[in-house]
Amino acid sequence: MEIRRFADLTEASRELADYLAAVAGEEVGRRGECTLVLAGGSTPQALYRELASPAMAGRLPWSRMHLFWGDERMVPQDDPASNLGMARATLLDHIPLPATHIHAIVPDGASPERAAVAYEKELRRFFTPSRLSPQGFPRFDCVLLGMGEDGHIASLFPVSPLLAERQRWAAACGPGGSPPVPRVTLTLPVLNNAKRLVFLISGPRKAAILDEIVTAPDPALLPYPAALLQQPATLIWFVAP
Repeated sequence: MEIRRFADLTEASRELADYLAAVAGEEVGRRGECTLVLAGGSTPQALYRELASPAMAGRLPWSRMHLFWGDERMVPQDDPASNLGMARATLLDHIPLPATHIHAIVPDGASPERAAVAYEKELRRFFTPSRLSPQGFPRFDCVLLGMGEDGHIASLFPVSPLLAERQRWAAACGPGGSPPVPRVTLTLPVLNNAKRLVFLISGPRKAAILDEIVTAPDPALLPYPAALLQQPATLIWFVAP
């Protein structure tokens, strides 16, 4: 585990954008593609704007990249709470990414269960056997994660029964977080099979949770879903005040 601390969220976002450009270049150079999972919420907005900025133009091989989502709120895309809508406004509408390379979680009316099934089908279509981990889960090149002030990741909340899920790749969950609406999320084994897990967090409460995770004799005993992430080859925290 590596922890990188910055003066503010702007600096953290800029450094993380540089890191992602390097990861994408490395993976495209080796395999011809790069798979990146985006985080939702407000914290990564500055990062996405940085990735879409003129300063980053030409540094990311967008035509060879495929974007996915860690979770989604079951709201219309034009709702301010939509993770896809936020990503479109800050990133997708400003980069030369082929539309077929956008693998979003799409709300299906009032049924998060149907949306979860559809997203898992999309993942299974893309992740052919050569793209799977030895455990049979998607092997994402990089997963971006935020963390809530209760320690939740994606839409995996404390005491959620989904924390025990070991088969499904995507799952529906009831209302939780802010706003309290139904959601679809990647499951814990999918996150744990990524090549790289990269957190972007800001705020004293989240920093305190990270300190608990780092210093705990057995982090799995903590009440935070973020503590259940097994260390992949790379686990980095980008931390802003």
